[in-house]
This record gives sequence, C-alpha cells and structure tokens, in this order.
Amino acid sequence: MTRRAIIYARISADRADETGTAQGKGVADQEQDARALATRLGWAVERVVTENDTSAFKRKRVTLPDGSRALRVVRPGFRSVLDDLANGRADALIALDLDRAVRDPRDLEDLIDVVEERRIPVESVTGSLRLATDADITMARVLVALANKASRDTARRVARSKLRAAAEGTHGGGKRMFGFEKDGITLRPAEAAEIVAASNRVLEGVSVREVTRDLRDRGVPTVEGGPWTTASVRYMLVRPRNAAIVTYKGERLDASARWKPIVTTEVWEAVVSVLSDPGRRTAPGNTPSWLGSGLYRCACGGPMRVHGPARYRCTSVVFGLASGPGHSSVAARLIDEFVEDVVLARLARPDSVQLFAPAEATVDIAGLRVESSTLRVRLSALAEDFADGVLTRAQLAAGTKRVEARLREVDEALARSASRTPLAPLLGADDVRAQWAGLPLSSRRAIIAALVSVEVGQATTRGRTFDTSRIAITWISD
Repeated sequence: MTRRAIIYARISADRADETGTAQGKGVADQEQDARALATRLGWAVERVVTENDTSAFKRKRVTLPDGSRALRVVRPGFRSVLDDLANGRADALIALDLDRAVRDPRDLEDLIDVVEERRIPVESVTGSLRLATDADITMARVLVALANKASRDTARRVARSKLRAAAEGTHGGGKRMFGFEKDGITLRPAEAAEIVAASNRVLEGVSVREVTRDLRDRGVPTVEGGPWTTASVRYMLVRPRNAAIVTYKGERLDASARWKPIVTTEVWEAVVSVLSDPGRRTAPGNTPSWLGSGLYRCACGGPMRVHGPARYRCTSVVFGLASGPGHSSVAARLIDEFVEDVVLARLARPDSVQLFAPAEATVDIAGLRVESSTLRVRLSALAEDFADGVLTRAQLAAGTKRVEARLREVDEALARSASRTPLAPLLGADDVRAQWAGLPLSSRRAIIAALVSVEVGQATTRGRTFDTSRIAITWISD
C-alpha cells in the first residue's frame, strides 16, 4: 500500500531581500528535498505544510480548552499535521530533520503519541528524525532536549545583550524610530520638533485624531514614509524614550540614557496621563474641518456642525432627533470670522497676559520627583521582602496598595504641573493675528473652547444678511 505522506517544512526566520520581502527559500528548499525522499521511498505526497518565520521554541501565553492560561509553542501548521495523522487523513510524515519538526519536548511527545497509536512511519532527509523503535524515540528525546537547551542559551544571551544595552542607555537595535537617527541616539531635529509640538498640543487639549490630521495635511512622513494613523501618533507620544527614560520589557531602569531628551520627564508623564485617561476616549468619527464644529450651540442648547452648503445647523434637527421651531442655522464662514475677530481683539489687549495666563505654579516639582523615585524603590523592596519571607502575602498586598495609591497621586501632581494652556502660543505675541493664522485648526479650536461659549440664536428676519446680534459670546474666564 502506498503511504500518503505529509511534508512538514519550517524555518524560524526568513531573510528578506533588498525590497524587504520575505523570500521563502528556506521552506522551498526543504520541500524540494522532502519530495525527493518521498519519491525514493515510494510514498505519495498527500499534503505539504509550511510554517515560515515560525519558531519551534518560543512560547506564548495561550488559553487552553479548560479555560486556564499556560505557555505553549504556537504552531498551527504543526498541530494540523498531528490532527491529519491522528484522524487517518495521512499515514506518514517527512521533514528535513529533527530540528525543523520539533524543538519543544511537549511537541515531540505529542508526535510520539500519534506515531505509536497509528503506527505511522516518520522519516527525515538528514536521518536525524526516526521514531520506528524505542531506541529511535529515546535518541529523539535526547536530541530535542539538547536542541531546546541550545535555543534557551541563545535566547538568554540575546536577552542579556538587550538588557545590557538598555542598562548602558544605548539603543537595542531594530528599525529607526521617529525623532532619532538609525543609531537611536542622535536626534533628528525636524522630527524631534514634531514630537515636541504634538506633545504640547495634546496638553493643550487637542485630540490625537486632530494631531494626526495635521501631520497628514502637512505631509509629514512616518519613518516608513507612509501617512500617520492615530495609533502610530499615540505610540510616538507615549514612548519613554522621548524623555530619555531607559526601559527594558516595559520596566523603567535606573540608568542614564546616552541620548538627549526630546521633551522633559514632566511633559512626557503628563502626555501619558492625558492619553491614558478613559474619559478622554471618544468614538471614531470625522475630524472637525470647521472652527466651531461641535463647539457652537444652537438656541435649543444642542451642538451645531456644518451640514450641507457650508452652514452650521443643529445636529438634533439634521439627524431627525428634533423638529419644529426653536433651532438655528448660520453661514459657517461668516460666524467663524466673527468669533475669531472677537477673540483676537480681546487677546490683543495689553492685559491679556495677566487675565488669561495660568497662575504661577506652586508645586514643588523637585520634591515630587524625589518622592516618586523613593516610592518606586519601596515597591521593589516590598517585593524583595516578600520573596525573602519577611512579609506575608496579605502584608505585601496592603503595603503595595498604599504605596501605589500615593505614587498615583504624586505622578498626577507632576502631570498637572506640566499642563499647558492652549493660549500659550498667543500670549504676549507681538502680532496676535499673524500668530493665530499660523496655528493649525485643532489649536485654534482648543483656544476657542478654552475662552468662550458661543450660542447662535434664531433668525428674526428672513434673508441672507449675517446678523451678529444673533451670536451670543460668553467669556468663560475674564
């Protein structure tokens, strides 16, 4: 009877060509050699299973059928091979060698179970994988144990090298990061300036979505040369590297970076605090294209947005949530120009700095910084005391809760100390109007939202004449 064989080919890392495309030569060569062996054995190739860029050693945390979580080597292709062999869809297996098939003892035992239950022959091109006798199985177990150790040794050396690089404040490798040259240390001034500007705008109340739109509108490319997304902007802004903070696997290290900070630690922590605030998250939608979109209010109190021929309309009416009298609409360009004129005229007055500038901070930033570091050290000490048996689990939990609560208070105070008023670019400017014209729409909207509330009353006369008396502008703080 002719055997129906499965060919299994795997490679851990497929080298890319000059265009960055994986070539797949490793698994292709394995398949070619395995097919030649199948021909010599007189076996028919029922199926070829290839797993490219797939490790037979690295484990991931997965959910098991019973609902528990455990570390397992994840290889769907290999699992499908076992399933086909166990259920009679094939009755032989060919691989290049033992290393290509298994490097994890658990995977080997699963394969042995199928082979022994179904009496399935297993062959390899190099002869290193045979499970025909007890001696073959014992040798396979020894070789897999040695291969697993070799993989662990390599992983440990790589991890140690990366930890050492992080502890020394050097770049751990990988693709170039926005704001830095390839070495991860030298700053790119133009890109660093974009990070500073984006960080400041977030602290001024501008959304990540609006920051993203501004970057795209101005044609600022990502490292790969493509357009920005909200996810990539968010990732760029929350990187500890921006503040020259050294981390390893998400943990902050007590090490001095070899690169200069792009933003201060206080600014970075404030940005992280703002972007991690659940109350800030909004549903996806279009980025506002008009100054007062969502800011101006209808006579009924509902928000107004531009719909149709460039007119602000009450959204309740547009979406069919309300009807009848008591609602407003107004020409978008005219009201935007009017609101701008009123706000800029007020900001151009000599006393605007005193009226609108934030009060002088009285926070002891240096003291809070020392306390934050001390609290982090205390958390590490609590963990060490628990490991040494000095503390019980209950004492560890109680102590950790107290320290973490105070640490949150300190970090929030530091974040507040770095907050910016959206008016910062205008206060004290020699030419307020020129400065305003140079701001992106998102910053101008943040300024309007911080200074005034605008309500549009109903039109009292028919016609297209713009009646400024309908526009009620109330200063939020004056």
